[in-house]
Amino acid sequence: MTALLTAAEVRAAIASRVDEIGKLHDQLARVDAATPRLTPRVLRAAYMAAAGLTAPQIARERHVSVNTVKTQLRQAYRALGVTRRAELRAALIRRQTNS
Repeated sequence: MTALLTAAEVRAAIASRVDEIGKLHDQLARVDAATPRLTPRVLRAAYMAAAGLTAPQIARERHVSVNTVKTQLRQAYRALGVTRRAELRAALIRRQTNS
């Protein structure tokens, strides 16, 4: 039986993942020329989604609406030619290794 996490533990775990994603995004943004049509905000939403955060979690962390996140993810999916989160993750990994 697994123990349930407290709200504080969940927030801390999400904050840690967001920090890691932010650092990765910053590194990739410096060398990213493969997809110039994606804005830094769209890329950040994509990296957060690829790391497993849900649209509501991303929205809370970025202080935007869930609809804004969904729009940004649609833009990322379209630009990267993917339709699912697993494909998004793979596309972002490819971008990282091609940089």
